Amino acid sequence: MDDKPMLGHVALITGGVRRIGRATALALAEEGADIVLHARASREEAEGVAREVEALGRRALVQLADVTDEAAVEAMFTAIDSAFGRLDILVNNAALRGEEHFTEMSYARWREISGVILDGAFLCSR
Repeated sequence: MDDKPMLGHVALITGGVRRIGRATALALAEEGADIVLHARASREEAEGVAREVEALGRRALVQLADVTDEAAVEAMFTAIDSAFGRLDILVNNAALRGEEHFTEMSYARWREISGVILDGAFLCSR
């Protein structure tokens, strides 16, 4: 049995630089996958996680994009194809956290949060 079952695979983790996304990226890298780390804007954090992935002997690519923007998602996938020539694993993890209590949240904020979670997963999966 291969001790690196993901060897040769390429994984994109949206929202891949904090909490669950970071842990998923590092776990897949430990299993042998090359990693695309997506973040909306936190390049410094993404590059830090990329260094952690590279320390595990895997390749890492940082991609900043708004997953609710169809053109930005298309550009991200073009960059992935240019860098790796393929994508085997997609982890739709991007999300916004509502810091306010649900009963005090505006509808506009709710739409922003659900847009990242739902529309982002749709656009990346398509």
